[in-house]
Amino acid sequence: MDWLDFIASLVGSLAWPIVVVVIALVFRRAIKTTLNRPLRRFKVGPLEAEWEEQRAEALVEVAKSPEGDAPPSAHHPVTDPLRIVAEQSPRAAVMAAHAEIEQALRRRLALAGYTEPDRRPKTARQLATVAEERRLISPEMRDAIQSVTVLRNMVAHAPAEVIDRQKALDFLRLADSVLSAIEAGTQE
Repeated sequence: MDWLDFIASLVGSLAWPIVVVVIALVFRRAIKTTLNRPLRRFKVGPLEAEWEEQRAEALVEVAKSPEGDAPPSAHHPVTDPLRIVAEQSPRAAVMAAHAEIEQALRRRLALAGYTEPDRRPKTARQLATVAEERRLISPEMRDAIQSVTVLRNMVAHAPAEVIDRQKALDFLRLADSVLSAIEAGTQE
């Protein structure tokens, strides 16, 4: 590499940081004004789209499952108290409802005589796979639980402002259906 190649490489490497600094200097007053205002609303478009897509997928899987044939109950005794929690902390309501789904899977597997071979706790996805392998739930219900887990992970990692009361209530309704289906098991 000669000196001209080195200088060209150096200029190419430094071009984008220099552009960023110039833009920051030109718009410094606007940036300062914006940063000094309190944040009132924050919406992440891709999260909204992903949330709706995952929620719809989970609803379809619940409806396709043999366990989903029973008329869905409007409320489940486990998630009813979480509706009050959703008013104050939508994220906490979603996390608690997902934990209940995980516990329902553990109870269902325990009743079927399953003990975890190692001491590491399994995730809801892993538990759903084991329950499906043991024919305790249908493959569609396993997929629904996996979609619900994706929703839970989105809630866990999104800014708090993005998860509103309505999303939490939607999740609770979905959790009601999943919990009822886990408790019903497959009808063969």
